[in-house]
Formats: sequence, structure tokens, C-alpha cells
Amino acid sequence: MKRTLLVLLFVFSASALVSCRDAKVIESPPLPSDPTRVFVEGILVSLPSDVMDQAEAQTTGQEIKKRLEVESKRGWNARIAGGIKYADLFQTIYASRDYRKVFAQSSGLRPRGEVALKVLLEADKHALDPSPYHVSMIQTLATRLAELDDKSTPPDLTLTGNEAEALIQWLKNRNLSPSKPETYDQLVKAIVAAQGSPVPRVTERVRAYQAKFAKTAVDSAELELRTADGILRYARDMKHFNLNRQDWRDLKEAGGSKALIYSRLQETFDDLARATTSEQIASVLKRLEPPHPQYERLVAALARYRAIAADGGWKSVSQTTVEIGARSPRIGDLRRRLAVEGYLETPASSASANEINTADAALVDAFHAFQATHQFNADAGGNAAVWRSLNVSVSRRIEQIVTTLERWRESRYANEPDYVFVNIPDFHAEIYEKHTLAMRFRVVVGNTVRQCDAKTKKWVMPNATPIQMAEMDHLIINPFWNVPERIVEEELEPKFKSDPTWLEKNNYEIVTVKGGNTWIRQKPGDDNALGRVKFIFPNRHNTYMHDTPKKKYFDYPVRAFSHGCVRVHEPIEFAEYLLNKDGLATKEEVEALLAEGTQKKFTLKTKLPVFFEYYVVRVDDQGRTHFLADVYKLDQLRGMPDDPDANSCAKKLSHSQDSDGDTTAPSDVSGDLGP
Repeated sequence: MKRTLLVLLFVFSASALVSCRDAKVIESPPLPSDPTRVFVEGILVSLPSDVMDQAEAQTTGQEIKKRLEVESKRGWNARIAGGIKYADLFQTIYASRDYRKVFAQSSGLRPRGEVALKVLLEADKHALDPSPYHVSMIQTLATRLAELDDKSTPPDLTLTGNEAEALIQWLKNRNLSPSKPETYDQLVKAIVAAQGSPVPRVTERVRAYQAKFAKTAVDSAELELRTADGILRYARDMKHFNLNRQDWRDLKEAGGSKALIYSRLQETFDDLARATTSEQIASVLKRLEPPHPQYERLVAALARYRAIAADGGWKSVSQTTVEIGARSPRIGDLRRRLAVEGYLETPASSASANEINTADAALVDAFHAFQATHQFNADAGGNAAVWRSLNVSVSRRIEQIVTTLERWRESRYANEPDYVFVNIPDFHAEIYEKHTLAMRFRVVVGNTVRQCDAKTKKWVMPNATPIQMAEMDHLIINPFWNVPERIVEEELEPKFKSDPTWLEKNNYEIVTVKGGNTWIRQKPGDDNALGRVKFIFPNRHNTYMHDTPKKKYFDYPVRAFSHGCVRVHEPIEFAEYLLNKDGLATKEEVEALLAEGTQKKFTLKTKLPVFFEYYVVRVDDQGRTHFLADVYKLDQLRGMPDDPDANSCAKKLSHSQDSDGDTTAPSDVSGDLGP
């Protein structure tokens, strides 16, 4: 204090001197740096609360420790069924924290715990069942502790100047470096300890208050562990179970799938423990949700369709002609049906039966909008599948949204800002740049031809486009098409065996490769199955994206016609985008190469992630919910994984399409040779 006053007097005198004369400013000499003093001054605000936390941990920590010792010895299934699932992980976490609580205290939940409970209570909006997250027990324990709390005011642990000096000397006498993280913990423990405290007055106050902690130690320990376990169960279900981006090498390096998931859970726990404000805590938990904007839109869609269900859903409708001026009670039923789902305004109570039962422009537009969001071409209602789709129950629509939310939690997408995204049932590719949609164009995906797998006795679709993630490596302008052996055997051989000139007439050639083996390939040209551009992202499925000469298939709303690769409706624009992004070629240079007709490979500098995923529900930018064809029946089969006869070849599952469109290929697809 004296030293500070002397400095202030010196500065005041210097400033006064300068104000009386027109002279140079006289600067005071810099004070010598004292890291220990700076350290103590920096912790004086946080020290009281941390001392109380340590005091509570010292009093109730043994209850946490004992509880975890008992729980960790229980079987895994028993812990999942109603115990503390992550007791073994918590033994490590809480021991490293000296059993200081994160979520609970003697009077109930801390603010951090309150935020956690709020998130757990809202788990149902993500179609997650909150009951395994201990929400009922957390609420019961928190209420009980609040009722038992004697409302006594915690002691004032503000340090005096002399006590602050005592802390400084205590640290210096023990040569404790203020730059080491453990120094702060040692200081807090010393203040709580019965003997050797650097500030005995504070220690005495703390220890007098510890009796309060002892009264509720068992319940507060249980509340802490139940809240921690609930939030980690939620974190696991929301994000950390997803290992789809990892291969066997990643799992081996991590020590196995359990070790990897546990490391993720501990990271979330640590992030929550470090967060200090409600906003920071909520942000940690928000980051568990899939980062793609589709997920949040689907959560809103689920809430909307649940509200429709709670209001009674919609009534079935019968097929009729939907043209302006058409009049019948069926038109009125359709009007009410479309209004329930938001495609049309609800008829006014004052509207006459004649008005309701007569088709106007608004009704026709709403009907066409429904067709567009369910993968049907706009017509006057002549497609019976449209009416089947209209009569799918709201409960089934909710199931589809729930499954799609689950699939998003399994997504390989991990918040990359720039990427290529193909939703297989949507039959579109999207290019995102800095999280913003830059391009969207139609694609054709693998067909639905089924074969019986001799080993598994299950139906398989060998040409289905695989769900996967890879990186765009290069593109080829004017590519050759090296025909896969399977396609040669199944589709080309019958043609060139019956007509020896067929290969030459269709721009194919037989080449001899190293080792003397022969290969059939198609030369570059307008009739090449790959079209004019091929986009390569190396993957174990050997699939890629490419142009195609068969443009007519892009006119179908459901486009499953290829042998597994993805055909692109706007390949030149896609190629120009990638090449321009890396500064590899201009639009004019691409056009010149296309005119020249020779093959040229461009290795990309920017390795854009490419995601092929499978979502039968999407929400567009206008907020309209699209229900898409379950083209490979993956959602249908997902609902019956425990049935040994599911997808069995013996049962010859029906090829019929569900109510969301027609995946049956047109009659002229059988000769399609594209990949």
C-alpha cells in the first residue's frame, strides 16, 4: 500500500510540474514485474467460489467416489437400463477434478445443471426419448435438495489486503510458479485444509459451513452423477456414437470404438465444465446437433406435423380431375386436405359449399405444389400414385421425419464449409461454398434392379449408389470409359457376339494392358457413356460423377437409372466451377478442349469433400417439406432389422413402390449401358 501511494505521489508531482511549464514529460521508471503478485491479484475474484467448491468436494466427494465404485462394478446392460452408464468414465473424470461437482450443489442444480436439464427435457423435439437421461430422477433430487436447503448465506470469503499478501508469501515460500496450472489448485486446497492454511480466518469460516454440505451429501452426489450421466447419454445419442467417418485404422489408433467414444464424451464434459455462462453452456450442447441446416429445418417440421396429428390429422381423399372449374364434393375434400398440410388456406367459415367444391386457380396451384414436393410431375390428377401419397397418414409422415433425423445424426458431414452433397433420394447434387448453396442440379443415381445374394440369401441392389464420403481429386475432360467387367459380361457380350462389328459401330475398342490382359473401353465422343466430363473422388466403391449422352432421364422426377455412378445434368458448369475455383482453366479453355475432343486430366488443388447420403425427407428454402421416394427401401428395411426374414430372397419382397412416387424404370431403360 505504501509503495502504491509513493508511486501515485510521484506521478501526480510529475504531471503537476508539466502543467506549470512547457517542458518534456517526465516519465516514471517502470516498476519491477512480480509474477506472483500479478497472479494473486488475478485470482481474488474467482477464489471464494472455487474455495467453496473445493470445500463441498472435500465433504461430499467421498459419496461420489463410493457411488461410482459400486456402479462401475455392475454389468454394462444393468447400467444402461437404469444405472449410471458411464460410471467407469466418471471414475477417471471426477478423480482428476478432486470430486468437485459440475452440475449440482447442496441446494440443487447449479446454473450449468439447469441448462443441461432443460436440454434433456427438450430431447423429444429431436425424436430422442428423454427417459434414459434420468430427467425424472434429476427433477426429484433437485426439488428435494431445494426443500432441504436451509437458505443460510454462504460465508463472505473476500480477502483483506493482508491476507492477499499472505497468499503471495505462501506461494513464494514454497517456490510455486504462478505459470503452472496446478499452482492454483494447490492454493485452493491449502485454504480449505484444516492445517497449514495461508489464510486461517477464511479456512475457519469455510469449515464451519461444511456441515451444511454433509447433510445432503448423498443426494447431491446422486444428482451430480445422474445429471452428468444424462447429458453424456444425450451427447452420445446426438453425436458421439457416429463412427461413420472412421475406418479400422482410426479405431485401432484410438484403442477401439469404446475408447474413441469415451474420449469424445470426456471432451464434451470438459467443455461443459469450462463453460461459465448459460450461453456458453448452451453453445456446447448446441454443437452436438448435426451442423447442416437441414437438421434444424427437420426439427421444425417434426413439431409442425406432430401439431397436425394432435389436431386430428387429415381425412382421406378420392381421385378426381383437378382443373379450374371442376366441381364435386371430392374437390372440397381435396381443398380441406391440402389446407391441413399448409398448401392452401383453410376455407373460410362463410364460404359456400359451391365455392369449396369448385376448383379455382389457388387449389390447382396447391395441388401442383403437393405433386412437386412428392416427386410427381404436375398434371390434373391422373396419376393414381399422387392420391395414394395424399392418403398416407400423418403418423407415417412423422415416422419418416424421425428416421431422417436419425440418419442426419449418422451423417458423414462434419461442418465442412465447402463441399459437394448428393442426397440420393432427392436426385440432386448441391455445391456449398462457405456454408452457402452455390449450385443445385439434377442427377441420375443407381438403379433399383435386385439380385439374390447367394451367401446372405437377401435381396441386394448391386447398382445402388452407395452412401459414402470421399474427396474430389481430379476431373477428366473427354474421358475414355473403361467398361467394368460385370457390365461387359451382362450387357455387352450378348451384343458383340451376335454382331462382331457392334463394338466398332458404337465407338468401343479392345485394348491390351500390361500383362497381356484385354480391356474394352469406349472412346471419347458425344456417345460416350461418361459424356464429356468425368469427376473422380477415389473410393472403395469405384463410383464417380460424370456427364451422360442419355439426357432424357433427367426429365423424370425419380431418376434411378445408372449402374451406381452419378450422372450430372450440368456437367460443364460443374467442371467450370471446379476449374475456376482452383485457377486451372477458364470457361473459354474448357470450351476449346471440348471442341478438340482429346482427353485431358486436371488434378484439383482444392480437394472438396463429396458426400453421398440418403434422406427421404428434406425441407426446402421456402419451408416446404418434401417426402421423397425410399428408392432403395433403406428406410423400409431399417424398420425391421430384427426380423430374420426381412428382405429375404425366399419371401420375394414386392417390387411395388410406396406412395411417394414411382421408381419403376421406363420401358426403354433396359438397354442403358451407362455406369
